Amino acid sequence: MVPRPASADESGFVLQLLYPVLTSFLKPELVTDHLVRKMAHFTEYFVLGMELFGLLSFFSKNRWIVLKSVEYAFFAAFVDESIQILSHRGSMISDVWLDTAGAAAGVLLVRLVSYIRAARK
Repeated sequence: MVPRPASADESGFVLQLLYPVLTSFLKPELVTDHLVRKMAHFTEYFVLGMELFGLLSFFSKNRWIVLKSVEYAFFAAFVDESIQILSHRGSMISDVWLDTAGAAAGVLLVRLVSYIRAARK
């Protein structure tokens, strides 16, 4: 629900912080405000995916927890983009897919770690 100018200011601030790190392995012309915003989308949903998987795993031993976690994250991304339509910031279906990919990566990482831990025992 952050207005577009405030969102742009936040992205610009983060871009300034990350610029030296990102330009160490990317061409400077590729390090843009757009890249930072897309990285933020992926990262926040990566964390959401990890949290959803952990929460669902705690309350249920259903074998479909991986898919349910990604499904719930997809729904959250869909609602998030819908809210952006209402706040006149513009909505992009590609952001929903990017968010879902981030959540899936987070879910899979936690699932992999839990599998490795279980195998060690």
